[in-house]
Amino acid sequence: MGKIKRGIRYILRPPTKLATCAVISAVAIVVLGFFASVNAFVAFTNTSEFCASCHSIAPAVEEWRESSHYANAHGVRAECADCHVPDTLGATLAAKVRAINDIYHHFAGTIDTPEKFEERRPVLAQRVWDAMEADDSLACRSCHSWDSMDLAQQSGRGGRNHREAMEEGKTCISCHQGVVHKLPGEDEDPGFDLGL
Repeated sequence: MGKIKRGIRYILRPPTKLATCAVISAVAIVVLGFFASVNAFVAFTNTSEFCASCHSIAPAVEEWRESSHYANAHGVRAECADCHVPDTLGATLAAKVRAINDIYHHFAGTIDTPEKFEERRPVLAQRVWDAMEADDSLACRSCHSWDSMDLAQQSGRGGRNHREAMEEGKTCISCHQGVVHKLPGEDEDPGFDLGL
């Protein structure tokens, strides 16, 4: 009978070390589960399929599909997140927070149709440009870098402009607005030849 009482006491009041380990393990599992869920959500919302599923930004998706960032001689495709979501944790989270504003405006009816999206294009474009200017075009630089550019291989004007931009400390978006998406108020793609 004594062994049974001790066993029941042990189950009801486990030793402190065992209880501490159990609590730490449970907290670790919850925290890991939370971060795994956040990571999966971020990965899902970074897919171009997710972005294209919003019918109100259909014009922007079509512009991307017609650009050299979608199809080119090198077979390299820049997905939506490659340009709009920088590849660092802080910048990724900042981009996701900014995206919440777009989702709000979609459901609030501000940009819920392609026509309303076009009306707001100047504001939306300026927000993207400001963010890219603030982070030194971090998303662009994940593929394009000054160090890997062979300016001699670029067109005369392109090489000169890039050399001047490097010397002046400009960032990609300072000159390359409208490379993939048309500029606000522009009816046609500007047709930049990126030399890809």
